[in-house]
Parts: sequence; C-alpha cells; structure tokens
Amino acid sequence: MRKGRTKLEGEGTLVYIPNGGKSSRVLKVTSPILKLSLIFYFMIAVIVCLSLSLVYFINENKRMNAEIDSIMAGYNSEMIALSTYVGKQAMVLDNKLNEIATLETAQQDLNIQIKELSSQLKLIAEKYTDSITLASASVTANNVAKFAEDTASVAAALEILLATNESTRTELVDFSEAANVLCNYLDSIPTLWPTKSKHISSQFGMRNHPILNQYKMHTGVDIGGAVGDEIYASATGTVVAVHYEKSGYGYWLRIKHSESISTLYAHCSKILVKAGDTVEKGQLIAYVGKTGLATGPHLHFEIRVNEVPINPTLFISAE
Repeated sequence: MRKGRTKLEGEGTLVYIPNGGKSSRVLKVTSPILKLSLIFYFMIAVIVCLSLSLVYFINENKRMNAEIDSIMAGYNSEMIALSTYVGKQAMVLDNKLNEIATLETAQQDLNIQIKELSSQLKLIAEKYTDSITLASASVTANNVAKFAEDTASVAAALEILLATNESTRTELVDFSEAANVLCNYLDSIPTLWPTKSKHISSQFGMRNHPILNQYKMHTGVDIGGAVGDEIYASATGTVVAVHYEKSGYGYWLRIKHSESISTLYAHCSKILVKAGDTVEKGQLIAYVGKTGLATGPHLHFEIRVNEVPINPTLFISAE
C-alpha cells in the first residue's frame, strides 16, 4: 500500500453525523463517485461565487448608471439654464451694440456740426476783429467808450470760448482757433492791469496838482505801490520812447500797440526795455519808483488814443 492511500483501494468513506444525538451514518463511495461529487460541489461553489460577483457588479453598475443619470440630469439642467442665460446676454449684447452704433453715428454727426461751427466761429471772429481793428483807426476821445465796449465784448466772448474748452476737455468741442483769433486781437488792446497793486491814489480827470497846487488835467491814473514793485506791459506792442524828465514824469516809457492806441508808464525807478523793443502783454518792463514830480512811489499810467489821453478805466479795471 502506497503512502496517502486508504486501506480500501478505490473506495472512500463518508460519515454523516446528524444533530440531536441521532446515530451517525457511514456511506461508502467509490473513487469515481467521490471525484464526481467533489467536482460537482466545486462547480457549484464556483457558480455561486460567480453568481454573487455578477449580482454585485450588476448592482454596482446600476448604482453607477443611476449616479451618471443624476449627474447628466443636473448637467443638462445647468446647460439649459446656461443656454437661457447666454441667450439673454446675447440679446442684451446685441441691444448694447445697436445703442453704441446709434451713438457713434450721432457722435459723428455732432462732430461734423461742431467742426463746422468752430470754422464759422473762427471766420466770424476774424471778420469782427478785422472790422474793429479798422474802426480803431478812427477812434477818438469822443467815441472811445463805444470802442472800449466792443473790446469788452470780445473779451467776454473769449472767456466763454475758453470756459467751453476747459469744461468739455474733448477734441469734439474745440473752439481753440476762434479763441486764438480773439486772444491775438486782445493782446494788442491795453486790458491788463500793469501792477500787482490795484490801489488808485488819483483818478483820471481834472484835479488840484499835489505839488504844483494847480487845478489841471490829470491825464492818467496814479497807482499806489512801493519802490521796486513790478510794472507789466498792458498790451503787446513796440516800445517807441524811453526818457527821463527831472521835473515831470521822471523815468518813463511809451508803448505803441496799434495805429491809434498807446500806453505810457511814468515815475519808474528803473526801466528794463529800450526803444524799438517788442514786448508781450504781461511782460515785465519796469519797476515802480518816485522819480520826477512825485509825492511818493507810484505808477502814473496812461492810455492814449490818437495821442489823446483817455480814462484807462474804460479799458481796464482794478477789480
């Protein structure tokens, strides 16, 4: 007998022991039957395992399909909502683009109109300043008040144009050319107060001379100040005279601004320009002094029209 074999070659014994103390049973089986039985039970076990695995995978597959269906349902819902939102936004965008296109068209039309207005305003300014310049050649002391009013109107128009450009700050509204025409014209009219001091110590007109004690014409205004105060050109022009008079105006200079208008600055302590110089409006030309017949430091300032002294306050104000 070989190792591992039972005593009965080709036979096997199965012992069945029931519960409850009943007697056990012994079954003898031959080797082929045992092999078949073992194979059968093994196959049954495999089938059961496979069945259980199959059921598990089927259930897991169902769970995953359900989860996928849930995710897809949420995704579809979100896509529908997103599609609706995108559609609405597309409509809003289209409306905004249409509004922008309309505004751009209106802006282009406005730009054209503003450029035309600017050109027309420049022509009007040129014609007006040309006419008033020609008229100034015939200005006299009798009609200078009207000329001064016209000059004030030009200055007011210039302020409006400059304020318009300043407030809009855009190239669409550009009145610079017209403003330049008016500004260039006003540069030759004495409208700038010549000193920082605004105090008029003696007005234009008849008065009792403080030194000569004579009742005579005062041909300008005396502006009080301190020795060394700066004196500025009241308008653009050419210096035509620089003189010194011990008994009169002391150090004084005269500037010619047009064919008919000139200004005079007297009792200076020092003069910074010479005859023939071109000066700009607002340029420093001299310093206040008390040379000549003067009771104290001041500037004697005159405006002359066709050599006739006129009241400077017609053109210029201390305010």
